[in-house]
Amino acid sequence: MNGSEPLAAIALPRKDIQDGANRISCGTINTRFEQPQTLSKMASSEPYLKFEKFQFTAAFKDKGAPNTLLVLQHQ
Repeated sequence: MNGSEPLAAIALPRKDIQDGANRISCGTINTRFEQPQTLSKMASSEPYLKFEKFQFTAAFKDKGAPNTLLVLQHQ
C-alpha cells in the first residue's frame, strides 16, 4: 500500500458506536462542529468540521485508543 489507495468503508452498527461513546465519555470532552463557509462554497457542498484539537491530546486518537483498550480489557 503506497498511501494513494482509497480506504474501504466499514459499516458499524449504531449500537457499537453508542457503546463506544458511553465507554469513553468520562475521559473526553464534547467538541463542536462548524460548517466552514469558504470550504462549503469551494466544494459546492455542506461539510462540517469537528474540532478534535480541543481534546487533551488534540487528536481523534484520544477517543479511539481508550475505547480499544476498554474493549480488550473486558474480553
